[in-house]
Amino acid sequence: MFLIAGYSAQSQDLNKSKKDDRTGQDILYGYCNREGLQSGDFGKIFQSEYQDYKPEKKLIKKFKKKKPGLFIVIVLGTWCPDSQEHVPHFFKILDEAGIPDKSVRVIGVDGYKKCDGVGLERYKIKKVPTFIFFRQEKELGRIIEHPEGSLEEDILGILE
Repeated sequence: MFLIAGYSAQSQDLNKSKKDDRTGQDILYGYCNREGLQSGDFGKIFQSEYQDYKPEKKLIKKFKKKKPGLFIVIVLGTWCPDSQEHVPHFFKILDEAGIPDKSVRVIGVDGYKKCDGVGLERYKIKKVPTFIFFRQEKELGRIIEHPEGSLEEDILGILE
């Protein structure tokens, strides 16, 4: 419950941007949603990567069977090349697997991987993007920075 309650309490503060002290870029900072990810400079990259990505259909089919009760936290940096590549691909996988946006919390961080006011410390983020999978408030596993295999393979490995 702490995951969902924290998100809905902050939902009015979505998609804020700020100039990052480390990179000098305008970044998404704090809680974000798909609308925020699809706008601005990051949005151009997001939409292109999303459209071009072709998920592995047979793995998506297996993933669909394991999705009940799943909640995912994505911590990303809109300034980060790995986030620019993997986050849109991840959303395409979620869409094809039928995971609703309400089952995903997205947090944008600065170049120091920090974000005030969102309780980020509990996730112990060292690299971005980090995809954290939960079921009934229990962490099942993470994909950190980039997948070891494909995103689909790594997701299934976490869920199995």
